[in-house]
Amino acid sequence: MGAQEVGRPVEDEPVSTESIPRSVRVGIGVFLALFLFTGVFEIQAWPFTGWRLFSHTRSDESVALVAVAVDRAGHSTPLNGLRVAAFRDLSAVAAYFDGLSPSSKETTCQAWLSSVRRVVPSAVAVRIYRVTQELVPQFHGRPAAPPVKSLAFACPGTG
Repeated sequence: MGAQEVGRPVEDEPVSTESIPRSVRVGIGVFLALFLFTGVFEIQAWPFTGWRLFSHTRSDESVALVAVAVDRAGHSTPLNGLRVAAFRDLSAVAAYFDGLSPSSKETTCQAWLSSVRRVVPSAVAVRIYRVTQELVPQFHGRPAAPPVKSLAFACPGTG
């Protein structure tokens, strides 16, 4: 072996892929595949999140819609937690419900009531409430005020 000349560029030796352990290459491949899969199908699974939670403006109050089934005696049954297919996209439908024609409102209400009756057979009407909840505690750490519930719209049944 001879001495290297001063000022002469050093030739880069190619790094073989064999110097990177196979387990590391497989791990990186799995990570990238999961990253792409969750991104394409918009799955919010940490740490492969689309950061939806960080992209929306937040305020000190929360507004939610709550669906309630009503029977003939006037008793209410909250539908949260029950699997009612018609309410899967309630907030999307509620956003334009007031602008619907009377016949479209009636059709939507009948679809909701039909779906609710599969879970609550005694239901004769459906009510949708807007529930506003203060999220920030008030003066001196006291708990936030109780939620305020107001009727957003009602769907009377046909019996």
